Amino acid sequence: MTSEQYLLDGKTELVPYDGEVPPHDFALVVNGDSMLPLFEDKQIIFVNKTKDVRSGQIVIADYDQQAYVKKLVKDENGCRLVSLNKQYKDLPINEEHETSIFGVVVL
Repeated sequence: MTSEQYLLDGKTELVPYDGEVPPHDFALVVNGDSMLPLFEDKQIIFVNKTKDVRSGQIVIADYDQQAYVKKLVKDENGCRLVSLNKQYKDLPINEEHETSIFGVVVL
């Protein structure tokens, strides 16, 4: 996705977008293929700021000072950030990793 600095630097950029824009707090451009087939590289996604998230939602998370778009999973195996592209390993959410949620992706 982008680095945390980009999310928090306060700079906004207007980009052209074809299609209906849903209500949102901010938008980001996907960087990479970890969320294929749902999101493609360079796709614009829309996000609502919240820290109230449920298992199964697609979130924007800061994980060890790096921003990611991932599926949040909470189950009997614990909490983790999951890529839809199975080529990528899950990111465990535990005391060994600094994690915070910026918001939930609105489709």
